Amino acid sequence: MNEPFKEFGEEGFAALAAAFYRRIATDDVVGWFYIEERRAFAEGRMADYLIFRFGGSDRYIEQGECHAHLRLHHPWYGITPQVRDRWLELMGASMDEVGLTGPPRERLDHFFLDTCTALVNHDGTADGTPPTFVQRAKRP
Repeated sequence: MNEPFKEFGEEGFAALAAAFYRRIATDDVVGWFYIEERRAFAEGRMADYLIFRFGGSDRYIEQGECHAHLRLHHPWYGITPQVRDRWLELMGASMDEVGLTGPPRERLDHFFLDTCTALVNHDGTADGTPPTFVQRAKRP
């Protein structure tokens, strides 16, 4: 099995998370999902999760506050097929930016598609936009 971590490393996953979070910061479709005050934290958590998930360190688990199943961590967001597709588009552009190619890229493409599809929890409004779900406002 081709582990992306062996080819991409911690620095590569950190760069991928940074590229992705730069894109979502101003995105009209998925940007509102990411609370500005928590973006730096979320960027680090994404990098740590991907490092852990694809063969690197256990830092993500050691830091706690993790869920074995991402769907348990995202139920308050209205994730529509349109939101999924935009997220995947932004992540694809981020992988392009950092030069992730070959079997590791293919593995991540499949992982992100499967994971994002599993997170879809709403059909959307009549025009396909996500509903206005309550975000985790009480979370520090």
